Amino acid sequence: MVKDKWIISTPKFQVDEECPLYQSWPWNGHRLFAYDLVKFVKPRMLVELGTYWGTSFFTFCQAILDNELTTTCVAVDTWEGDDHTGNYQEDVFITVKERCKKFFPGLSINLLKMYFEEALPQFEENSIDILHIDGCHTYEAVSQDYHSWIPKLAEQGIVLFHDVAADTGYGSAQFWQEISADFPSFEFEHSWGIGILFPKGTKVYQQMSYNNMEDKLRYYTSASELLLAQLRVEDLSRIGEARQARIEELEQLLEKKEEDHRCSLDELEKFKRSKV
Repeated sequence: MVKDKWIISTPKFQVDEECPLYQSWPWNGHRLFAYDLVKFVKPRMLVELGTYWGTSFFTFCQAILDNELTTTCVAVDTWEGDDHTGNYQEDVFITVKERCKKFFPGLSINLLKMYFEEALPQFEENSIDILHIDGCHTYEAVSQDYHSWIPKLAEQGIVLFHDVAADTGYGSAQFWQEISADFPSFEFEHSWGIGILFPKGTKVYQQMSYNNMEDKLRYYTSASELLLAQLRVEDLSRIGEARQARIEELEQLLEKKEEDHRCSLDELEKFKRSKV
């Protein structure tokens, strides 16, 4: 199930071509790590609870595609919103579905438009190698998601929790602090935080530790912060270019008005002389 050597990748995320916003949404800070995690673990089954526009889901799919894995990748979401995201329309689900078909047509992808608990009967116990929990972020919701889905997690399986950084103020952060005290784990604090939990065996955890994962966590954090800084610089550059273009446009307009004014004065002067 797991290869011994962890290799840091520099992937190209295809969906960014169609929607550059994927590069700046909160989960973007974890894409490089998540891509390499899927490549390292080679999961047979990966399930995501809470997909929204698909930043994380398309990351998993990209890793599966690039590394020619046979992973079944499942997204479970009502695509209606919750207390944290607010309500949204059918176009979100339609967009995710269309991008799956466009960018990952050969993968085994299932989009289950339903509540998390409704999807439970569709999975066998001990069948999910990576479970990503990113639904409603209240303590009660995350606790329910974890405890109801943990029987479905395979031996040596991994659970990912988003929004675990203490400064989010979410109940998911509190739940993470409690559950991570009971099992081996790694944690990122940037991009709202992500927790990596190993509740059903330490084999993968030990192999990741053997690969100096603590150092790699710092690398992924720095790489994420650098990318975000580059995006901000690019945004500022675009804003600066737009402002400069507007200034030049206004200067040209002012010059034209001044020229029109001079012409009007010349015409007036000619008219006065013609009356003399």
